[in-house]
Amino acid sequence: MTETRARRDALQQLQSRVLQHGGADKLGAWLERRGLANETPLWRAIHVDQGWETALEAVLRERLTALAATPEVAAQALVEPPPTMFALALHNEATGQVLGADALRAKVRCDDARWASVLDEWLAGVSVTEDLGSRISQVEAGCSWVNRDGHLLSAHGLLLYVPDASTHGVIERQREIEELEADLARHALDEETARQAHQQAERLLSDHQAQLAGARSAVQALQQQLHAAQVEALKLKQEQARCDERSAQISRDLEEIAEGEANERIELQRAEDEARGFRQQLEAARASLDQVMEIQRNSDTALREARSQEQALAREAQEVRFTERECVGKLEDNARASATARGQLERVATDKAAAEAERNGISDAALQERLQAALTARQERENLLATRRNALEEAAAILRTLDEDRLRIEQSLNPLRERINDLRMKEQAAQLNEEQFVERLAEVHIQSEADEAPLLAELVPGLKEAALQADILRFTEEIEALGPVNLAALEELETARERKGYLDAQSEDLNQAIGTLEDAIRRIDYETREQLQQTYDTVNGHFGTLFPQLFGGGEARLILTGDEILDAGIQVLAQPPGKKNSSIHLLSGGEKALTATALVFALFQLNPAPFCLLDEVDAPLDDTNTERFCAMVKRMSQQTQFLFISHNKIAMEMKWPSNWSASPCRSRACRAWSRSTWKRRCASAKCLKRLPSSVVCSDYPGHSVC
Repeated sequence: MTETRARRDALQQLQSRVLQHGGADKLGAWLERRGLANETPLWRAIHVDQGWETALEAVLRERLTALAATPEVAAQALVEPPPTMFALALHNEATGQVLGADALRAKVRCDDARWASVLDEWLAGVSVTEDLGSRISQVEAGCSWVNRDGHLLSAHGLLLYVPDASTHGVIERQREIEELEADLARHALDEETARQAHQQAERLLSDHQAQLAGARSAVQALQQQLHAAQVEALKLKQEQARCDERSAQISRDLEEIAEGEANERIELQRAEDEARGFRQQLEAARASLDQVMEIQRNSDTALREARSQEQALAREAQEVRFTERECVGKLEDNARASATARGQLERVATDKAAAEAERNGISDAALQERLQAALTARQERENLLATRRNALEEAAAILRTLDEDRLRIEQSLNPLRERINDLRMKEQAAQLNEEQFVERLAEVHIQSEADEAPLLAELVPGLKEAALQADILRFTEEIEALGPVNLAALEELETARERKGYLDAQSEDLNQAIGTLEDAIRRIDYETREQLQQTYDTVNGHFGTLFPQLFGGGEARLILTGDEILDAGIQVLAQPPGKKNSSIHLLSGGEKALTATALVFALFQLNPAPFCLLDEVDAPLDDTNTERFCAMVKRMSQQTQFLFISHNKIAMEMKWPSNWSASPCRSRACRAWSRSTWKRRCASAKCLKRLPSSVVCSDYPGHSVC
């Protein structure tokens, strides 16, 4: 209905301009002085059969805008002519002539009887034909033929019609305006019907939502009652089982307490007897231990001093041996070097004598040759000598490394030797301790006449005297800490058990409350997971659909970065056409903007609002991506009204309906411009007056002026 109304308003605006006679102020003033400003022109009073409007315009031309006038007004017009070409019609009574089927007058109907005689005169002798070429040789004097294109054939000439008048298309435009008004009325009825249906549907939706809320409340109340009953039954069962178990436990505890009391009395008497014997043995053992500890301290001091002296002597002997070995090695190296030098001197002397003999016996030429050969051999031997020296240096380096390893190994032997000596000393000390303990045990056995057989079974291997002494002290302290027997222990035990039972009941209630809360938390978590998963799947589906529409291909999806949806994050994976990137950070700025737009619109489609404000969303986009973005906004505008803020030319063109159309500019100057200069304005003044500046010219799509 909005598009139809816009189309009608535009056509009415054009019609009003034609009705105002081109907006010429001089002609308007002239008509005002003659009292013709409010008269209805001829084209408003007639109806033409569809398809013959151009033919009528070609025949009548400027008379199509004629106004009805009296003879006096016509006489005044002769005295003071109008500023532009203009026609006045003088009404006479109709002639009542019979019209043929081919007459142009038969194609024109007039509701106003005053114009009948005018049309009879102006259209007299004009016939219509579909094929004007076949009528060229059949034209009679006083008759003429016209076709649908407006070409007029008379007995003396052919007038070819080109629509250049300002009134071109007014009849067809008026018919379209009337049709659009009928469509508007029909659309208004449809709108009212749809609005009533929508209001009824909203009322039904509100009623159903209220019923659903009541049903949910009732179900929740019933679930709470059921859960409370189950909890109460569980409490009663647990209380009964706890009472039975507690009764049996009390009986068993009483029996155990009676038995334990008799045993404890026997054990107490035996422990007192053993404690008296242990105290006597302890006093004797303490005296012997003090003597042994004094002897041991003296022995340890002497042993430490002897070990220190031994270690110092061993280090000095080791250093002397190392020094001796180094000296012996150096002497042997010097002897070998001296023998080698003497051998080399002998060989040099022998070679020198042989060389002098040879020098005396050979000629200069042969000497030169031999000299050259000797030089060559010398060079080769020098090279060989250099090689051997390098090998010798490597062998020396290896030897030095081996010597260092040998020294390091010999140095590491000292701690091992010291460890061996320490172990030997500890072994000797252990043997001495063993002999002393055996002697002491024999003395104790003679004094106390105790039986050793039961103690040998409990004897732990490797047990030391210090550990036994510590156990003896601990046992003594525990016996003293027991103090006198508490005769009120049974009553205190009963009181403690009752307190424990009360605390157990409280703990059970707390555990049940914790279980109830955990059940509620699990139910809430389940519902939250389900709703969140459903929302995630819906948004992911919309995102995967909108992304290819904006990029012209490619794929995109949302990925959960965790196993638990309540704690997981969301990663956006977007791959435009031709790219296999693994991260959204690898996209360009425009691609990131389009991806974000697709994600926002995917979230928006989850629960669309009636209005949506877009503030310079297309700023980072190029022309191609802007066109895709605009197309998507147009598709979404069927359910949502968009308020669009933009500085982009392509985006600003969205505000015009897609089916907007207008008659093309017929100016010869406008049609002369080529596509390469389409930005030039039309040179025709009529073109700029007839069409709004925002209407697109059908001859050159994309013109924003013509």
